[in-house]
Amino acid sequence: MPKKTIAGNELRIICYMDSMGYDCLKYECQMFKLDFTNWKDLFESVRPHIFLVYTCWGGMHKNLLDLCKSKDTGEENIFDWCKKNSVPTVYWNQEDPVSFNTFFNIAKYFDYVYTTDSDCIDKYRSQLRHNRVYVMPHLIQPLIHNPIDKNENKLNNVGFAGVWYAMRPNRTKDMEMLFDAASKYGLDIYNRMYYVNYTPAYKFPDKYNYFIKPSVSFERMGHLYKGYNVFLTVSTVTSSPTMFSRRGSEALANGTCVISSPAVSIKLLFNDIINIADNIEQADKLLSQLLNNKDLMERKSLLGQRCIFNNYCYERFVTDILNNTGLTSMIKTEPGVSVICILKNIGNLHKILYCYNNQTIKDKELVLLTDQEVNVPDTSANKYIKVIPVDKNTSRKRLIEIAVGNSKHEACSIFDENDLYCKDFLNDMMNTFKYSEAEVCGKHTYFSLVEGKVSLLNDGNEYKYSNCACCNAFVFNKDSLPEINSILEEGKELLSFTNIGDKFMYSSDKFNYLKNGADIIPANVDDVALRQNSMVKFVLV
Repeated sequence: MPKKTIAGNELRIICYMDSMGYDCLKYECQMFKLDFTNWKDLFESVRPHIFLVYTCWGGMHKNLLDLCKSKDTGEENIFDWCKKNSVPTVYWNQEDPVSFNTFFNIAKYFDYVYTTDSDCIDKYRSQLRHNRVYVMPHLIQPLIHNPIDKNENKLNNVGFAGVWYAMRPNRTKDMEMLFDAASKYGLDIYNRMYYVNYTPAYKFPDKYNYFIKPSVSFERMGHLYKGYNVFLTVSTVTSSPTMFSRRGSEALANGTCVISSPAVSIKLLFNDIINIADNIEQADKLLSQLLNNKDLMERKSLLGQRCIFNNYCYERFVTDILNNTGLTSMIKTEPGVSVICILKNIGNLHKILYCYNNQTIKDKELVLLTDQEVNVPDTSANKYIKVIPVDKNTSRKRLIEIAVGNSKHEACSIFDENDLYCKDFLNDMMNTFKYSEAEVCGKHTYFSLVEGKVSLLNDGNEYKYSNCACCNAFVFNKDSLPEINSILEEGKELLSFTNIGDKFMYSSDKFNYLKNGADIIPANVDDVALRQNSMVKFVLV
């Protein structure tokens, strides 16, 4: 199920931004770079839906100032063309609040303004005299930042990427605190100014020379995050509720744990996901806890991925722009999942209903196939449940075909009545389709309950393309049903995709599924109490 763009190929945006912003947005819509020398021909030929500009520095910033001045001089300009042709103009200041004054004189010319700092919204609205101002924190592009192969080729224990700013003593104090704690664990510092003739104010202190690495490209950095168990981040802005270091969210998307210096945004938005160190002793303790506890690191990793892929991807920005500019007809809904269950034992109905209804994914349905009389309680939770009577002698392959034929979603998942599916099982599975090329996402590594004990099976096969998956723990594109059915066999625990393709199946994390674990679910299940069950806690993240 390859990644689909939010607005597909319909949405056309003419943009002016750095290569980093362009590389992140180009997967979400049709992007056209602004050419100042021939702008009118470009706008006339593309007929964009939106004109979008990011904060830029250096020569790019000067070009924007010249663009804005052209509106004041009465020359033919982009803003007048956009107004005449009903094209909304959008500006995103990613440097607030520090550079509010620098970029306000550009922002004021745009119809819609986005800021990384929610504390700046009232300031913008007051000075702009309109309310078309919105918050949008730093985002990631899943096709660039993702956990694929994150457990391969580790470079070191701890990493950092950024710049030393001697003129910002609070920031450098935080950097020293984190570096001094991390140095004994194995530290790499990627100096973003490594190849630049910079002033002494940007030079790292000599005591860190041993740890310094050359700067790398934005895309290359996206891969390097995976080479570290922990990444360090420092925020220049510490009081904003929404402004945080882009590096932190990028590292989380790659499945790397993050430790940060204190910042309000980190505490509000990433509580229990990003660890905050207030001093060197605390930083040392946090590093030791993570680096010496693989299970804790793996759980933090999954929580970080879930947080980012659910909330901080570029598709969110596109959707928000379309909403606020009135182009709502171009918004594509998030994909849903059809859960398929072949119910053989009527006594297991409550188990399946619990596993299905407890899933956090918003858009879902349950297609229940059974040869028995089933009475599904008429509740709002059971609203999207289809019960399909079938003959008891029907083969498993035929039953799957019937279920898929009666499903409404492109993505399907087969739930077994004997297994436990925790609340984020489908959510995490569906997130993998945002970055992988796979038609099937499953679990090659997973937990199984055998004789009252939880065992981990096929360890070492997470976050990679694989040729195997547990037969009851996967999500698939219904177009791939012929391939799925060709390898489905009664009583077989693993599906083998060996002869189908190298990237047909992606193996995700090992959590939130317990084979043979459904008996843990009592008839009158109490969700809070169930989560305290020792076996559930073992697999639940």
